[in-house]
Amino acid sequence: MTAWAPFGAPRARYPARGGGRVVLEVLWFGAGAAALAASGRPVLAAVFAGVCLADAVLGRRWRQ
Repeated sequence: MTAWAPFGAPRARYPARGGGRVVLEVLWFGAGAAALAASGRPVLAAVFAGVCLADAVLGRRWRQ
């Protein structure tokens, strides 16, 4: 949370942009998918990673 709140949240005080934003999102949501996989939920981890990837691609495509 100490990384997401100031840099990645929609109303972040210092919003990350460009490549920094991509790195932040990959690390943040990748950690969530890795935690799901480590807890014995590999299918749910793959679904979560796929949804995050689709959200990122569509967000960039629609400039959101």
